[in-house]
Amino acid sequence: MENRRQTYRHLFDPQEVLRAELYRPGRPTLACEVIDLSLGGMRARLQKLVDPLGVGDSLVTRLLGRDAPAPVTLNLSVPSRVVFLTQYGKEWHCGLRFLPSADVRINSQVEQALSRFLLAEQRRRKNAANQQR
Repeated sequence: MENRRQTYRHLFDPQEVLRAELYRPGRPTLACEVIDLSLGGMRARLQKLVDPLGVGDSLVTRLLGRDAPAPVTLNLSVPSRVVFLTQYGKEWHCGLRFLPSADVRINSQVEQALSRFLLAEQRRRKNAANQQR
């Protein structure tokens, strides 16, 4: 299968859950866990889908961080669009594409924050693998 990714996509281990929220004005906020993350989007796991969510829906993704094994605070809100939604048993997986803002400065700030975070995650994973050898 052809790789359609334009940027590096970081896959998170289940023990290293990155928390996020999907915010839609006037509707319940959906808590989720990030499965993978890139500069252009993410795949999230939702335990419950209490309010309809559909492909093409626009929302704001709030990346919050994680508690363990290496605590991370990542307070970042990004306009997003749902590109796929699939149910696996009791879980829902949602693919989100990050949308650009009308303000170029904000786009640059978001890209820099995501780049720094993804590089730090790569380093942390590499260091952990080296320590296990």
